[in-house]
Amino acid sequence: MVRKRRAVRASDELTILLWTLGLPTVATLLAIAWVTWSTRERGPAQTHESVAAHERFKKAMAKPPAPRRSGSAPSAPKPRRPADAPSRRAS
Repeated sequence: MVRKRRAVRASDELTILLWTLGLPTVATLLAIAWVTWSTRERGPAQTHESVAAHERFKKAMAKPPAPRRSGSAPSAPKPRRPADAPSRRAS
């Protein structure tokens, strides 16, 4: 059975062109815009806000660590067998 070849319409070619060129181009432009926006120069920080944030940070770091929920310390990992040690398998 011989299949007839379907005629390619101009809209099919434009759809392919859109998927291969259009969408990656739009995604790249959006990425460039986002990077430009996220790395913009920001105004100077308010001194009292940054000092207060630093004081909160120092206070949090001075606290002892919170106890673990499980109530026990994690067990130490088992030592690994060296690569040149004999195998335990029976030969």
